[in-house]
Amino acid sequence: MGHDFEGARRKHPYSIIELCHDDFFDLKDLKEKTISGDMSKDSEQKSVSWMEIKRLKFQKHERHILVKTGYSEESFRILPLEGPPSRRRAKQPGHCRPYNLRKKYQSRLSISSAKKKDLLSLCSTGAIPPAYQEFWRSLSTSDRVIDCLPEPDINDGDVTDDDD
Repeated sequence: MGHDFEGARRKHPYSIIELCHDDFFDLKDLKEKTISGDMSKDSEQKSVSWMEIKRLKFQKHERHILVKTGYSEESFRILPLEGPPSRRRAKQPGHCRPYNLRKKYQSRLSISSAKKKDLLSLCSTGAIPPAYQEFWRSLSTSDRVIDCLPEPDINDGDVTDDDD
């Protein structure tokens, strides 16, 4: 189900597609069974940084991915999905076997009790609009879930009062 989030942008609102836990697939096994090439080098043996890739293009029946690391690049770089032939691997180039993807999650993910408490306080203060509160209230919690906060860009000790 798609929605436009009009509050974010007036002229061109964001289009949001809601996903559920069973919309995600576990691709690790698929990668191990289908990709044998060095995914850090293109066909000319130049390094490829996956964090810099802006565009991917897949073509049916091809055993490579076309990538661009910038929007102004004219041509795609070729990223082979197969490494050099080996005796153990008897794959035909350009041939992909059917593969059944497994669901990544069997049920909705839980959040920590502390996180849910914080979210519910945002509901009571009105920071989360009433239309979305039922979703946040319905989230399940687990004591086994640990909050993982990213490292801060600036630590409290790094801040100075020079602006006074």
